[in-house]
Amino acid sequence: MTAWFSGIFGVLITWYISTRILGFHTAEALRAILSSVIAGWVALYSILRLEHIVVIRKRVFRGSIGTWVVFSSTYFGVLLALIPQIRDLDHFLILVMPLIMTTGITIVSFGPIQDRWVAKRQRRARLP
Repeated sequence: MTAWFSGIFGVLITWYISTRILGFHTAEALRAILSSVIAGWVALYSILRLEHIVVIRKRVFRGSIGTWVVFSSTYFGVLLALIPQIRDLDHFLILVMPLIMTTGITIVSFGPIQDRWVAKRQRRARLP
């Protein structure tokens, strides 16, 4: 429930700030919101894939800090690559929290996707 609330609230705040305060066009605001969700998916998927590499799991993901560094770097890297408007430091600082809040949608939507991947991996492991 919290992820839904955060995601919807983040979308509304991002929409309002980007169109009313920063003067983005409607398409640019939608692109920012969609890009945040996509960046969240890419970051989550990257973390899940990197966990299967033994060297990275032992050296980088030893604690939660390493995981958060990789996740944040991936998220913000994709976000900056997809939204040229937030490459301006002022726009970035204004929109960073609302865009992070939109990742609630990512969490809700990524759960079923991950469940399918896990089920598929488990089916493969059972087959001879």
